Amino acid sequence: MMREMPELVLVDVRDPDEFEGGHVPGSLNISRGGLEFYIEEAVPDTAQPLLLVSRASARALLAARTLQSLGYTAVWVLEGGLEVWKDWGYPIEHGA
Repeated sequence: MMREMPELVLVDVRDPDEFEGGHVPGSLNISRGGLEFYIEEAVPDTAQPLLLVSRASARALLAARTLQSLGYTAVWVLEGGLEVWKDWGYPIEHGA
């Protein structure tokens, strides 16, 4: 999906300390608890395709509901989260 959608924005919805411990390169960190406060500034276009990432996808699923209630129309969740990303052998970035 990512290669087919270069405009896709990856949003890691874990807490900042988890994000710093390892995340998908190029992803934004907006914790689930802060979505309502920060998403509109980070991604003002509600039609922008978003891929949500959490550790194993539970928080990302909840965040997807929140984003949809805010009017975001193209929201996906990385099923299995960062754990699956690592299992697939894709790169992980550390730090903020």
